[in-house]
Amino acid sequence: MEEKKKKKKKKKKKKKKKKKKKKKKKKKKKKKKKRRGQPVEVNQVNLWEVNLWEVNLWRSTCGGQPVGGQPVGGQPVEVNLWEVNLWRSTCGGQPVGGQPVGGQPVEVNLASELAFALDRLPKDELPPSHPFTEEDAQDLDALTLAKSYFDLKEYDRSAYFLKGCCSRKAYFLYMYSRYLVRLREKKKDDETVDSLGPLEKGQVRNEALRELRVELSKKHAAGELDGFTLYLYGVVLRKLDLLKESVEVFLKSLSLPDCWIKDFFMAHMYTELQMIKEALQKYQNLIEAGFSKSTYIISQIAVAYHNIRDIDQALALFNELREQDPYRIDNMDTFSNLLYVKTMKPELSYLAHNLVDIDKYRVETCCVIGNYYSLRSQHEKAALYFQRALKLNPRCLGAWTLMGHEYMEMKNTSAAIQAYRPIEVIQPSY
Repeated sequence: MEEKKKKKKKKKKKKKKKKKKKKKKKKKKKKKKKRRGQPVEVNQVNLWEVNLWEVNLWRSTCGGQPVGGQPVGGQPVEVNLWEVNLWRSTCGGQPVGGQPVGGQPVEVNLASELAFALDRLPKDELPPSHPFTEEDAQDLDALTLAKSYFDLKEYDRSAYFLKGCCSRKAYFLYMYSRYLVRLREKKKDDETVDSLGPLEKGQVRNEALRELRVELSKKHAAGELDGFTLYLYGVVLRKLDLLKESVEVFLKSLSLPDCWIKDFFMAHMYTELQMIKEALQKYQNLIEAGFSKSTYIISQIAVAYHNIRDIDQALALFNELREQDPYRIDNMDTFSNLLYVKTMKPELSYLAHNLVDIDKYRVETCCVIGNYYSLRSQHEKAALYFQRALKLNPRCLGAWTLMGHEYMEMKNTSAAIQAYRPIEVIQPSY
């Protein structure tokens, strides 16, 4: 009897030891997960590791202290985004978010591409420069100084040194610098909202933008705004969701004569309105007018063929575009959609790796990677990358649509409905 009791005691001790070991192993695994900064759920985007690396890199270049300490559950993305933007702006990279904080505007980039596509003019045929007024002469030094600060993204300083300037160029740069300052302040509020939440939460009202609206409206009533400042006034109204007023102001700022820039505008609008035949005709006219080397036109024609589901023609144009401009990222998400439909795994894999090498923080890159994982039936990873794209640009319709498709593949209908719903708010005609 005593021997049986001893055996039972030994068995109980062994069981207790085994339970203790299992508990210790579980605790170690939890700690490792927290240290790695892995997201617990697919619905929650966690870019802690990426952001932490960029913050440390930025701080090391600026002589600051690296980030220390291990946050429980991973550092939220919003905390690090400001420093990431600042580091990227100092290094000439792309800022996080739908709207760029500063740097080269998209319009300037497009104009440069179009100018490069044209045949070179001899010196005698170059157009004359704009007239130089007395106001321009008085504001020349202040404008030059303000431009240098503007290029360095020091918008507050740029606006400060343009106070009291009378010329139209100086006034536009003054108001535009103030607008970018207010936009940056507004973005700090917008970035605290999760991309899966209601879209209205990200549209935080900004009192400073209203001040700009009041000031510009007075100038507008007095008829003192030129085309550039009228456009800026329309942008401010659009940011405040005053859509009808912004459309009226934009129409006033656009006095379009019959020239090639009007054809570009009309062709783009035809594409947006799914009037593909009219758009293709406009682009063909532009090619015949001298823009045959324009990569922008090739990309837009490819997008037009994509919209009418002419997949083979669109693929041929995108391949031609890649040969002419191998480092281009714009419209590559559309190219990846075509590769996905044709189930061209090697080509899609090559495109994804290539874009990651060029710039992995672009919306298009995240969408291409998402399509790549979706084609491999790794739908959780695909949804994660579409969420990252929406962190960079919450108004990206393609990313919302593709993320909804991934949730449908995972049979998560409630999340899919949540993903499709913002599309109606952003663009009801999509």
